[in-house]
Amino acid sequence: MIKTKTVFAFAVLMANAALANAEVRVDLSAPDRFLDLKMPDTSIASGQEQFIRSMEQELAALVEKSFDRDKSLHVVFEQVDLAGHIEPMRGRHAREVRVVKTMDPLRLKFSYSLSDLNGNVSEQGSEDINIFISQADMYGKGKNRELFFERRMMREWFLGEFGEKRQ
Repeated sequence: MIKTKTVFAFAVLMANAALANAEVRVDLSAPDRFLDLKMPDTSIASGQEQFIRSMEQELAALVEKSFDRDKSLHVVFEQVDLAGHIEPMRGRHAREVRVVKTMDPLRLKFSYSLSDLNGNVSEQGSEDINIFISQADMYGKGKNRELFFERRMMREWFLGEFGEKRQ
């Protein structure tokens, strides 16, 4: 048991060391306006923290894979409309769930800057991405993952904007 914990702790340390070169910061431009960031069974503030953490994790992995040199990506969300909506679940264990249906809109409006760790900006811009969830989007692997559609949207944007491996 102790050996398993030691191996796991070592793996976590190595993963953190690998991401140390990729610095990603995600902010909300006006947090009081982001009321749609409520997650099931949480407060709006907690939902905002979950959203920021999820986006930072997704983007940090992409920055680390896509750039050979140390880079820093800063993303500021100006508007977020998550896929689906929160509904109460009925029954003995009543709780809230996010229900996503086909043709539900998803919108992420944000600005970004990519710089080296000294602060020299190499790329910057803004995006306003709107999609509607299609029938094909409703099936497949990973749909139960927190913020699946939003993470996928950011991953597709990142790969379209910065490509795979760049110097």
